Amino acid sequence: MQELSEVFKIINNLIDNCNIDYLELKGKNIDESFFKSFLNQRLLNSFLYNFIKIQDKIGTKLFKKILFELKEIDNLAIPMKDTLNILAKLEVIDDPNDWDTLREIRNILTHEYPLNIQERIENVELSYKGFEIIKKIYNNLIVYCSKNGLIIQNKEKIGVTDNDTDNDTDNRLSKIIYFIERNNKISTKELSDLLAISQITIKRDLKKLKELNSIKRVGSEKSGHWEVINIDK
Repeated sequence: MQELSEVFKIINNLIDNCNIDYLELKGKNIDESFFKSFLNQRLLNSFLYNFIKIQDKIGTKLFKKILFELKEIDNLAIPMKDTLNILAKLEVIDDPNDWDTLREIRNILTHEYPLNIQERIENVELSYKGFEIIKKIYNNLIVYCSKNGLIIQNKEKIGVTDNDTDNDTDNRLSKIIYFIERNNKISTKELSDLLAISQITIKRDLKKLKELNSIKRVGSEKSGHWEVINIDK
């Protein structure tokens, strides 16, 4: 069971790194000029690298280790199709077809590098879709394993509950400030997706940060932006 928690820890770190790149990419215009920048290319490559590593860790290690801990299988050498069917039967994952979609996206991203700018832009959008799918699958895995006593993890980190401890909330508030500094036009939904918690919780956190005089809203909710006042408060 300790080994299973270590796999979760590794994937958590990969998702954190991917989230940072994802947020920065979403704040940029993905057009022809984007691909002319070496720094943008590095950013995109970093995002894609972590996205693929997450998929590898979940597909080759996490799925089967969970089933092994649940005593649903007695060895790890079972086909992926069977693994997905068992996970779906146990309602650990919603739909095995989601993983097939991820594999299709990966094949496009790793085996094709089109020269056509529009196709490259579409591939970036496709990678965003894949990242959202894999985060949904991963959060479902965490919720299931937590409920069944397979892992005990920091609640804020994995986003499985809104009943946080003070330390959980403080950690999350720090992350919200960090993301606002990276993109001052970030939306409640984007923060919710990045931190894998409800928009209600995000709105509550933003209200608390404003009360602490750590951030302020400039302009309207629709067209305005955030400003960080003092991250130490």
